[in-house]
Amino acid sequence: MQVVKLFKGLALDGRTVVCTIHQPSSSVFAQFNKVVLMSEGHLLYCGDREACIGWFAHLGQVCEADMNPAEFLIKVTAVTDDNREAAVQRTVEWAERWRQEGAMFLEQWEALGGRAAASSDQMRIQRLFSSMEEPAEACAKEAPGENGAGPVER
Repeated sequence: MQVVKLFKGLALDGRTVVCTIHQPSSSVFAQFNKVVLMSEGHLLYCGDREACIGWFAHLGQVCEADMNPAEFLIKVTAVTDDNREAAVQRTVEWAERWRQEGAMFLEQWEALGGRAAASSDQMRIQRLFSSMEEPAEACAKEAPGENGAGPVER
Protein backbone atom coordinates (compact mmCIF):
# COMPACT_ATOMS: atom_id res chain seq x y z
CA MET A 1 0.00 0.00 0.00
CA GLN A 2 2.89 2.37 0.76
CA VAL A 3 4.32 1.90 -2.74
CA VAL A 4 0.93 2.67 -4.33
CA LYS A 5 0.57 5.79 -2.17
CA LEU A 6 4.06 6.87 -3.28
CA PHE A 7 3.01 6.40 -6.93
CA LYS A 8 -0.16 8.39 -6.31
CA GLY A 9 1.92 11.21 -4.83
CA LEU A 10 4.13 11.23 -7.91
CA ALA A 11 1.05 11.40 -10.14
CA LEU A 12 -0.34 14.29 -8.09
CA ASP A 13 2.97 16.07 -8.65
CA GLY A 14 2.37 15.89 -12.40
CA ARG A 15 4.34 12.77 -13.26
CA THR A 16 2.90 10.00 -15.37
CA VAL A 17 2.84 6.71 -13.49
CA VAL A 18 2.09 3.39 -15.16
CA CYS A 19 1.90 0.22 -13.13
CA THR A 20 0.44 -3.20 -13.45
CA ILE A 21 -0.93 -4.89 -10.39
CA HIS A 22 -2.11 -8.41 -9.73
CA GLN A 23 -5.31 -8.81 -7.71
CA PRO A 24 -5.24 -5.55 -5.74
CA SER A 25 -7.25 -5.11 -2.57
CA SER A 26 -10.14 -2.66 -2.77
CA SER A 27 -8.12 -0.09 -0.77
CA VAL A 28 -5.17 -0.34 -3.19
CA PHE A 29 -7.49 -0.19 -6.22
CA ALA A 30 -9.11 2.97 -4.78
CA GLN A 31 -5.74 4.76 -4.98
CA PHE A 32 -5.76 4.69 -8.79
CA ASN A 33 -7.25 7.58 -10.77
CA LYS A 34 -7.36 5.94 -14.20
CA VAL A 35 -7.32 2.30 -15.25
CA VAL A 36 -6.74 0.42 -18.47
CA LEU A 37 -8.28 -3.03 -18.72
CA MET A 38 -7.19 -5.47 -21.39
CA SER A 39 -7.95 -9.09 -22.08
CA GLU A 40 -6.48 -11.31 -24.78
CA GLY A 41 -4.75 -8.23 -26.23
CA HIS A 42 -8.01 -6.28 -26.57
CA LEU A 43 -8.68 -2.93 -24.92
CA LEU A 44 -11.85 -3.28 -22.82
CA TYR A 45 -11.72 -0.01 -20.88
CA CYS A 46 -9.51 3.06 -20.54
CA GLY A 47 -10.58 5.84 -18.20
CA ASP A 48 -11.61 6.89 -14.74
CA ARG A 49 -11.46 4.12 -12.15
CA GLU A 50 -14.87 5.01 -10.71
CA ALA A 51 -16.60 5.03 -14.11
CA CYS A 52 -15.23 1.58 -14.87
CA ILE A 53 -17.82 -0.23 -12.78
CA GLY A 54 -20.58 1.74 -14.52
CA TRP A 55 -19.17 0.76 -17.92
CA PHE A 56 -19.35 -2.93 -17.08
CA ALA A 57 -22.87 -2.46 -15.68
CA HIS A 58 -23.69 -0.99 -19.10
CA LEU A 59 -22.39 -4.26 -20.57
CA GLY A 60 -24.68 -6.21 -18.24
CA GLN A 61 -22.03 -7.10 -15.64
CA VAL A 62 -23.09 -5.58 -12.31
CA CYS A 63 -20.67 -5.44 -9.40
CA GLU A 64 -22.48 -6.29 -6.18
CA ALA A 65 -22.08 -3.72 -3.39
CA ASP A 66 -20.17 -6.15 -1.14
CA MET A 67 -17.67 -7.23 -3.82
CA ASN A 68 -14.14 -5.89 -4.21
CA PRO A 69 -14.30 -3.87 -7.49
CA ALA A 70 -10.84 -5.04 -8.55
CA GLU A 71 -11.78 -8.68 -7.97
CA PHE A 72 -15.00 -8.13 -9.93
CA LEU A 73 -13.08 -6.66 -12.88
CA ILE A 74 -10.61 -9.54 -12.89
CA LYS A 75 -13.49 -12.01 -12.81
CA VAL A 76 -15.47 -10.47 -15.68
CA THR A 77 -12.48 -9.82 -17.95
CA ALA A 78 -10.66 -13.12 -17.43
CA VAL A 79 -10.60 -15.73 -20.17
CA THR A 80 -10.25 -19.16 -18.60
CA ASP A 81 -10.14 -22.63 -20.09
CA ASP A 82 -13.77 -23.13 -19.05
CA ASN A 83 -15.73 -22.22 -22.18
CA ARG A 84 -12.71 -20.40 -23.64
CA GLU A 85 -14.24 -19.84 -27.08
CA ALA A 86 -17.30 -18.04 -25.66
CA ALA A 87 -15.12 -15.96 -23.33
CA VAL A 88 -12.83 -14.86 -26.17
CA GLN A 89 -15.88 -13.96 -28.29
CA ARG A 90 -17.28 -11.89 -25.40
CA THR A 91 -13.92 -10.15 -25.05
CA VAL A 92 -13.88 -9.25 -28.75
CA GLU A 93 -17.46 -7.95 -28.53
CA TRP A 94 -16.69 -5.84 -25.44
CA ALA A 95 -13.57 -4.42 -27.10
CA GLU A 96 -15.66 -3.38 -30.09
CA ARG A 97 -18.29 -1.84 -27.81
CA TRP A 98 -15.54 0.11 -26.04
CA ARG A 99 -14.17 1.32 -29.38
CA GLN A 100 -17.61 2.47 -30.49
CA GLU A 101 -19.14 3.74 -27.24
CA GLY A 102 -16.38 4.26 -24.67
CA ALA A 103 -15.62 7.95 -25.18
CA MET A 104 -19.32 8.82 -25.24
CA PHE A 105 -19.88 6.77 -22.08
CA LEU A 106 -17.14 8.67 -20.24
CA GLU A 107 -18.55 12.02 -21.41
CA GLN A 108 -22.00 11.00 -20.12
CA TRP A 109 -20.49 9.78 -16.86
CA GLU A 110 -18.84 13.17 -16.33
CA ALA A 111 -22.09 14.92 -17.25
CA LEU A 112 -23.79 12.96 -14.47
CA GLY A 113 -21.40 14.56 -12.01
CA GLY A 114 -18.40 12.25 -12.29
CA ARG A 115 -19.90 9.64 -10.08
CA ALA A 116 -20.48 5.94 -10.45
CA ALA A 117 -23.94 5.32 -11.82
CA ALA A 118 -26.56 4.23 -9.31
CA SER A 119 -29.10 1.59 -10.40
CA SER A 120 -31.53 4.13 -11.86
CA ASP A 121 -28.64 5.89 -13.60
CA GLN A 122 -27.42 2.56 -14.96
CA MET A 123 -30.79 1.99 -16.58
CA ARG A 124 -30.75 5.48 -18.13
CA ILE A 125 -27.20 4.95 -19.38
CA GLN A 126 -28.08 1.55 -20.82
CA ARG A 127 -31.05 3.06 -22.69
CA LEU A 128 -28.90 5.94 -23.91
CA PHE A 129 -26.12 3.75 -25.23
CA SER A 130 -28.33 1.02 -26.64
CA SER A 131 -29.50 3.55 -29.26
CA MET A 132 -26.02 4.84 -30.15
CA GLU A 133 -24.69 4.14 -33.62
CA GLU A 134 -21.86 6.66 -33.90
CA PRO A 135 -18.31 5.29 -33.34
CA ALA A 136 -16.06 7.02 -30.80
CA GLU A 137 -12.36 6.79 -30.00
CA ALA A 138 -11.42 4.22 -27.33
CA CYS A 139 -9.45 6.61 -25.17
CA ALA A 140 -10.45 10.20 -25.84
CA LYS A 141 -7.36 12.41 -25.93
CA GLU A 142 -7.27 14.84 -23.06
CA ALA A 143 -4.69 17.04 -21.49
CA PRO A 144 -3.19 15.53 -18.37
CA GLY A 145 -5.16 16.57 -15.31
CA GLU A 146 -3.68 18.06 -12.21
CA ASN A 147 -2.61 14.55 -11.22
CA GLY A 148 -0.71 14.08 -14.49
CA ALA A 149 -2.85 11.12 -15.46
CA GLY A 150 -4.25 10.96 -18.94
CA PRO A 151 -4.44 8.66 -21.92
CA VAL A 152 -1.23 7.51 -23.54
CA GLU A 153 -0.40 9.57 -26.63
CA ARG A 154 0.11 7.40 -29.68
